[in-house]
Amino acid sequence: MKLKDYILGRRVTMTSTFDQAEVSRRIREGSGSLANPFSGGVKGWYRFGMLRLWWATPMWSNGFAPILSAKLDSELGGTRLNGRFGAPTMLLVFLVIWYSMLFLFLTSSVSAYVGNPGARSENLPGVVVGLAMMLVPAVAHLLFNRRSHEHLEAILGFLSAEAGFSEAPTSG
Repeated sequence: MKLKDYILGRRVTMTSTFDQAEVSRRIREGSGSLANPFSGGVKGWYRFGMLRLWWATPMWSNGFAPILSAKLDSELGGTRLNGRFGAPTMLLVFLVIWYSMLFLFLTSSVSAYVGNPGARSENLPGVVVGLAMMLVPAVAHLLFNRRSHEHLEAILGFLSAEAGFSEAPTSG
């Protein structure tokens, strides 16, 4: 998954012939227990019409893992899933705060570096560290989400097998 797709998210639209209550029951029963750190595979929850599914690795928690966030709506005796597979919303909020603080830090570091030619050697590490810290989220994504396309396919396969979902036809 490219960094742009991870941040903006990939749109997912599916339909099922089962009603919303049956879909939620099947998803609850089919997904792994959130309390069991030794289980892996598709995990998640469904509450108040909102669905969250992600791929879990046993004994490993990946806060950078993309999730499928979706709303389930009743539609002609069936259920329609409209969602997005990408970075969790709270991670996006964290990244806004992260880059805002880094911007302030870099602005002051570069200002001190440029404004005080006699102390450039003292101010250079701040500039270098600030620039390096900008890369941390992108590197974490590349390291921890290498197989996210496979995880999305597993989640879609889970939805198909457990709750009868299939890709919704696109209009156009």
